Amino acid sequence: MVRGIFQEKDFLVYNEEFNPCQQRYYLVYDSDILSAAAVVYTISVDLFTFSNIPSPFKMNIIGLPVSVSLPGIFGKKEAVEHLIAYLLEKEKGLKTGLNINPEINTGDAIILRMLPTLELSLKFSSWMDYLEHLRAPYRRRCLQISEKMKSINAEKTTCSFFTDSHYRLYLDVLKHSTTKLETLSLSYFKNLPPSFQLTTYYRNEEIISWYITCFDIRLNRFYFFFGGHNYFLNKKTNAYFNNLIGVLKDGIEKRCDFVDFGQTAEIPKMRLGSLIIPKALFIYHSNPVVFWILKRFKKLIAYRKEFPEHNVFNSSVSHN
Repeated sequence: MVRGIFQEKDFLVYNEEFNPCQQRYYLVYDSDILSAAAVVYTISVDLFTFSNIPSPFKMNIIGLPVSVSLPGIFGKKEAVEHLIAYLLEKEKGLKTGLNINPEINTGDAIILRMLPTLELSLKFSSWMDYLEHLRAPYRRRCLQISEKMKSINAEKTTCSFFTDSHYRLYLDVLKHSTTKLETLSLSYFKNLPPSFQLTTYYRNEEIISWYITCFDIRLNRFYFFFGGHNYFLNKKTNAYFNNLIGVLKDGIEKRCDFVDFGQTAEIPKMRLGSLIIPKALFIYHSNPVVFWILKRFKKLIAYRKEFPEHNVFNSSVSHN
């Protein structure tokens, strides 16, 4: 059963230590071979978060206990569908599954759109090769934005160098976010395993922005994990977009097949050439009255934004 780095035991154990939220695990075996698995945890989340309406509910979430794009239930399709049916019966209260493949049959649960994943296929030998494949307006914009960080120093380290200053910028991003699930601690970032790299942009001693990436060697995929930037200086430095450019450059340098830019901020990521990968969520409650209410207000639960296509590359680049 193919698993991504965030679905592996080591990372799940890490989350138990640094982000405990009553995690429990379900495994499905077929003749002693693991065919599906699920992670379930419990936190309070705004039910109507995609509608920006405060609505805290205690939920049993079938997902990974950190905001990444991989699902918390995975494996062979039939086994995953069997496991979903079991969890709807076994787990009590309000149950929500995140980042589900829209083609999965979720049984009696309500299935809805959620934040898509932004993914860029890397078919470029270098950063200059990438720029040459951009259509002229996108190349010009990319170079103009990069120029704003020309005098800013970049430093790549392990995450043990994560400081209070980094953390304040993370909290500032959360404050501006309308789709947050959890708030991670400073120790969570500071103790991340060696496969996670911290990149920090400094002007003198001041942090302009930072981002953390993760390289999944087995799948040859590069992940934008988390980032932060100084909102006050963002207009002057375009720090957020330059963070994305930094992630892209790192992914090209690693010669990865794909960069997973995660979720949110769809437009700037699409302007770099990322494609939308649809994701779904499902929601269920065994109480028929509560379930009727959920169906009645499902439009407030679903993610509803639509995005125009961006024809970023010239005709010599295939998206397949």
